[in-house]
This record gives sequence, C-alpha cells and structure tokens, in this order.
Amino acid sequence: MSNRLGQSGRGTTGLLAALRDEQVRRGYLSPEALMRIAAERRLSPSVVYGVATFYHEFLIGNVRELVIRVCDSPSCHLAGSELLIEQLERLVARLPGPVGGSVDELEHRAPAVRIERVGCLGQCDRSPAVIIGSRLYLKVQSRELPLLLQRALAGGDAAAPAPAQGGDGRGHT
Repeated sequence: MSNRLGQSGRGTTGLLAALRDEQVRRGYLSPEALMRIAAERRLSPSVVYGVATFYHEFLIGNVRELVIRVCDSPSCHLAGSELLIEQLERLVARLPGPVGGSVDELEHRAPAVRIERVGCLGQCDRSPAVIIGSRLYLKVQSRELPLLLQRALAGGDAAAPAPAQGGDGRGHT
C-alpha cells in the first residue's frame, strides 16, 4: 500500500505522524492546525478531522481542559484500570472548583479536568494505559496517579512526551 497513514509524504501518507507532531508541539490539535495539515497534504479537512477524532490519543480543542483517558479494554481492565478511574475521580473531586473572574484571570487558572474511559489505546502488552493531556503512561499503578495529576496540572507532563523508555524502565512514553 503506497499511501499509508504512518509514513511521511503527501496525502494520507504521514498523516498520523503530522498529527502527533502537532499535538506534541502544542499539547492539542486546534481547528486551524487541522486545516493547515489538510492543506499541506492536499486532503479534505473532513478526512483529517476524521482521522484525528478516530484515534483516542488526539486531543482536539482548548488546552484549558486537561483530558485524562483511561483505557478500559479487557487487558487494561484486568490490570486494574477500574481502580485507576475510581482513584482519579477521587483526586479530581478534591481539586478546587472553577473560579470566576476576568478573561485574563481565567486564562491563568488551572485547567478543568475531564476523565474519559476509552476502549483501547493499543498498549495491551503494557496495561493499564492512561493518557494525561497528550502524554501516554504505561503499566500505571494507582500510587503514581497523584504525582502524575499534579505534574499535568502544573503543565509539566501534559505537553511534552518523554522518550520511549522512561527513567524507571517501565515504558512511560
């Protein structure tokens, strides 16, 4: 197949790589970025949007909301994803609520947090898998969640993925 999604080039060739690069750079995919990528690849914006919304790894929209996606496929579920979701819900419930204010004040406050249960992140051999912002964590343990959430809310881990093997050798990417 000469026009694959994961390789570089024009058309759909390299589309996934282009979307990933944009998300790593900004932490999310804006409508403008999707339009630019479509124009660069000579694709319909609906094709690019369809690919970006098909894969759970992509965050489309405003970065003022921290999205946490927890894989709940059978292998992640058996590895404890339900416990992770319950703990995340407890941690998020303890966060300070939204605060009113001017546009400038709202721009600088911590983002809202949304937890999503997703069907599969394609990491069954390293489950349970969790995406916090745009960063994928593998073999997540519940004791890690408070620090991961704290870092993401501070802007530390949500935007820039680490190398394929994290410092602890457990495969955080």
